[in-house]
Amino acid sequence: MDNDNSLLFWLKKLQSLIGIVPVGVFLCIHFSINSFAEKGAEAYTNSILFIRSLPLLFFLEVGGIFIPIILHALIGLLIIISGKFNLFKFPHWANISFSFQRITGLFLFLFIGYHVWHMKFSHPADEMLTARIVYSKISENIVISIFYLIGIITAAYHLLNGLYNFAIKWGIICGQKARKFWAWVCFALGLIFTCWGVHIWWMVFTRIG
Repeated sequence: MDNDNSLLFWLKKLQSLIGIVPVGVFLCIHFSINSFAEKGAEAYTNSILFIRSLPLLFFLEVGGIFIPIILHALIGLLIIISGKFNLFKFPHWANISFSFQRITGLFLFLFIGYHVWHMKFSHPADEMLTARIVYSKISENIVISIFYLIGIITAAYHLLNGLYNFAIKWGIICGQKARKFWAWVCFALGLIFTCWGVHIWWMVFTRIG
């Protein structure tokens, strides 16, 4: 293995690890906090205030969320540039999975950037983010509402497909039978995660709006 291939090999492993810890863990926490939408506007606003009250929040956000996501995305771009897009020539499952992971990754990078701007910086700095403001932003028009829904579903797919690849790349799951079983486990978790996210999206409209 030459130096370039060796570096890319370890970068791929690093990217898969970052995608699970801390990025994947953060997504689970993010979903959990937003699940308070089911209990109504007051409970949802209180969950936002709790997050805002955490000590050293700025460093947690930058060091534990933004930098890992940017690093994950940059390595992903390097993988795309160094690879070959041949989905139509070789439309087997492994290639479909690889291609969709790259495509969804590109979409999520744009979606996350918009989401951060939309929720953090598109309203006056002295105006506290509340459940009502979140609702008004997401329900601003049908395009934004559907964009958020697609973003949620895409994030669920990207995370669980990434979880499958993480276990393979790090040698946690070995053997053909174990891989097939793990694929079904990740598929089931992906469905659960997707339903969870869509449920939160729907609760924002029905319990807060």
